[in-house]
Amino acid sequence: MDLRDPRLATAAATAMAAARVTIGLSTVLRPDRLARSWLGESAEGTDARPAVQVLGRGHGGRDLMLGAGALAALAARDRAAGAWLAAGGVADAVDGVTTVLLWRSLPSRSRWVFAASAAGTAVASGLICAGLRPR
Repeated sequence: MDLRDPRLATAAATAMAAARVTIGLSTVLRPDRLARSWLGESAEGTDARPAVQVLGRGHGGRDLMLGAGALAALAARDRAAGAWLAAGGVADAVDGVTTVLLWRSLPSRSRWVFAASAAGTAVASGLICAGLRPR
């Protein structure tokens, strides 16, 4: 797969943005699911519940809007599509760094999953951006 091909890069960018919208929307609607899978026991219980709702919905809203912005720019063939995708990649990189910084306090399985997925999507965003040509 050669992401230097603008058509392939555009298709990959569209898929990534659509996935971000889907994940963002599901997290806005059910922030507890993301929190439990990422944070484990620390996200459970009545004391953590309001914080889980606020942070989870904020995180989901961020992804929802980053994905929607990228999809809108891609549909309009706007050169800003790369910036939207890059912003999503930076957000994912921050998630990955945060996961690594709090490594020992996170559940052993989820820390690997979240660190790897954050790193993977951050790198993929960069590669895809490089293949999108300004229009």
